[in-house]
Amino acid sequence: MARRAGHEVRLLDLQVFEARDYFRIQDTWRPHAIGFSLNYLANIPEMVDLARASRSLRPESFLFVGGHSATAILG
Repeated sequence: MARRAGHEVRLLDLQVFEARDYFRIQDTWRPHAIGFSLNYLANIPEMVDLARASRSLRPESFLFVGGHSATAILG
């Protein structure tokens, strides 16, 4: 739906790629929003670290989290 509305969307599976790939994308792309899908409780510390680094690099970006683990812990 976001693409249909004219937004550029990029997805990066951090179960396959590494954090350095995530930061490399941010070097060349300035997203208005950054979302994290939290499907495993074990990934919470990594997501928190990525969110903090993202806030530092892109303070203007809206950060959000979803997924069943996020709902269970943060909801």
